[in-house]
Amino acid sequence: MWFDELGSFLKELGFVHYLDETCILINHVTGLVLFLYVDDLLVIARKECIDQITQFKTALNGKYGIKDLGEAMSFLNIRILRDTKAKKLWICQDGYIDKICTKFGIDEKIRKVATPLLSSYRSQPFEGQATIQQITEMQEKVGSILYAAVVSRPDVSFAASQLSQYATNPSPEHLRYAN
Repeated sequence: MWFDELGSFLKELGFVHYLDETCILINHVTGLVLFLYVDDLLVIARKECIDQITQFKTALNGKYGIKDLGEAMSFLNIRILRDTKAKKLWICQDGYIDKICTKFGIDEKIRKVATPLLSSYRSQPFEGQATIQQITEMQEKVGSILYAAVVSRPDVSFAASQLSQYATNPSPEHLRYAN
């Protein structure tokens, strides 16, 4: 209901959904682009659109009473880095990766590997039976790896794909590789 309510209001302001991405909206008149996730909203635009951004924030605040956090430094656990002079932008998930490493007790030495998983890696199915705790741990690790892969770390996609095949019966080796 919230998504429909907000979407209706944004449509009144001239925003349209970008192709099949319902969480990305564009206003072709003002040049503003919105990224929407539940009640988090990121506005991006060219520097010369500052007046349009201010007008948009005023309208949004008038309707919903928003909390403006200023220039985005992060969004959904993704750190945003800018070099405005060079017109470059980077996204980084170091905070998210630190958080999942802490959650799973993965120390600094294990984390610092040159390659997430060798491309020649071919694991063998586990002949034993993993415990429910091992299965849960593997599924949580693979899910965490997949989130990082989708957002900012395509280099771990192969590893996540290989390891996900053993999510229902991981061996100790599979759990070690997930780390």
